[in-house]
Amino acid sequence: LINSGVVNAHVIELIRQAPTINYVPLTSSAEIQSLPDTTDIYLFGVPSSGKTCVLSGLIGSKKWSGMDFVAYGSGNYINYLELSRRNGLVPNRTNGNFVALIKATVDNPDNANLRHVVNLIDMAGEDFADKIVENPEGEVNFEDMGIGVTNLMSNANRKVFFIVIDPSSNGIINLPRKDAQGNPLIGPDGRPIMVSTSQDLILRKMISMIMAPQNAKLLKRVDTIHFIMSKADMLGMQGERNAAAEQICRENYGASIGELTNLCRKYGINVSTDGHPMVHTFSLGHFYIGGVYDYDCTDSDKLVSVIQRVTQGRKVTRGFFSQVGDLIGGN
Repeated sequence: LINSGVVNAHVIELIRQAPTINYVPLTSSAEIQSLPDTTDIYLFGVPSSGKTCVLSGLIGSKKWSGMDFVAYGSGNYINYLELSRRNGLVPNRTNGNFVALIKATVDNPDNANLRHVVNLIDMAGEDFADKIVENPEGEVNFEDMGIGVTNLMSNANRKVFFIVIDPSSNGIINLPRKDAQGNPLIGPDGRPIMVSTSQDLILRKMISMIMAPQNAKLLKRVDTIHFIMSKADMLGMQGERNAAAEQICRENYGASIGELTNLCRKYGINVSTDGHPMVHTFSLGHFYIGGVYDYDCTDSDKLVSVIQRVTQGRKVTRGFFSQVGDLIGGN
């Protein structure tokens, strides 16, 4: 492989040294509560769109001024994400109606007296997607996205929604068929029976659910709704990725984005962009054959900066010595 130019010695060593990380049993609790007077950052998306990778990358960014390394309601989940990223391994997908909440803060680079306190909330969405596939004309609601989501959505916090989309599947995703107990159905060949659907169909249903008239009170607390295109390392060099992501959105999700833009204008969301959702690209780093990668914090740092820009800051109570230091430093 090395002689053929497929891999180099570094990649071989990454694969050889890749540890076995025991998968964390994912359980969610209806008791998950976000901190008051903060902003809730939600990661929506279809299964395998890359939400968990985005979260794994985000918690590795050094731009955070503080992070509570606990995934509330989900045990050791954050430790699993940390170990996966540090060892260049992609975390397993989160199944069912799993919800995780991680509390973090980021300082304001333009005002030392402001700090942005957020709750990062990751929802698996597999049960939500299954319900759409099994009953595409049926109603779906927030509770289909995870245990306790309805309660989280109803709190008084400001909210920011990121919808994660995958550019690698041409809009097609495959989900396992399940029986009444939620177990995958197995075909005669011993393999799980799969059903195909489109990311666009699920996104339209998701957008319709979020922007439904009965959620008008909730939407008054939503500041921005943006897209994150994951797996951006497949879109070319850093300078080329935004244009490629916007083209993919136009070609595969134009109708969904147009509908979302009109609804954002109606509810006063994305005011600075006249209702248009922005598209941010994201990658964990440089990937190699074998599914291993070298973590690069570039995109994670950019997302943290975006979070800082779209959230409201909170005044920081600063001690006497900090104020004296500012005076001495000329601030």
